[in-house]
Amino acid sequence: MYNLIKRYLVVVDSPRMKITDEEIEKLRDTEKKKERDEIILSAKRKAEEIIDSASKRAEEIIESATREAENIRNEILKMREAEMEKLENARKKFENEMKERMEKLERDYEERLKVIERMIEGFKSREDEMMMEILNIMVRFSKEFLKKMLLKVDEDVVNRRLRWIVDQIKTKRKIHIRLSAKDREKLDERLLDELEKKFEEISISYDDSLKCGDVVVETDFGNLDMTFEDGIEILEEVKDEKS
Repeated sequence: MYNLIKRYLVVVDSPRMKITDEEIEKLRDTEKKKERDEIILSAKRKAEEIIDSASKRAEEIIESATREAENIRNEILKMREAEMEKLENARKKFENEMKERMEKLERDYEERLKVIERMIEGFKSREDEMMMEILNIMVRFSKEFLKKMLLKVDEDVVNRRLRWIVDQIKTKRKIHIRLSAKDREKLDERLLDELEKKFEEISISYDDSLKCGDVVVETDFGNLDMTFEDGIEILEEVKDEKS
């Protein structure tokens, strides 16, 4: 009887223990899932915090870079304006020097012409036609000679203009100089060395369209035209002012 009861208990209790293990396993799975969900949720929050922080930092960097770029741009504009002002002052100085020189040449021309005219007046009372013809020839020759003094460029003018560039142009950056092809053999080597030492980058080209003595200076901030035609225009302005 005892053995029968024992077998019954074993048979009855075994299924109950099996069900209990399954429930425990399910509870464990539920806890693991809950823990996993909490970890994932925490990770998402961390990621969102990192993204927010990175976004704010990126905005700060962009704003700082924008301000810095604007400051650099303003500095460049100020430097450009200063260089342009220096170049404009150099151009005005060159024009004034040319104008003064042309005025002096014109005064010399007028004084010499007056001397010759006075000589002619002194001979008007004479009947010596040969002497009068000689004097007329002298007048014509003097006029032509003095006219060439005003209009013709002397052989050394290109070197004097290069010397002016070395002494007066303040910028030390890139510069390009165009010269007449006819002046290639007249250039002073020492002046060329000084030009190369003064400017960070310099190039010289020879233009067949330019006349002897013509010099054109090209920089990043503008051009300076020192040509024969400019001198003639200045002379015409002087004549117009006096007439």
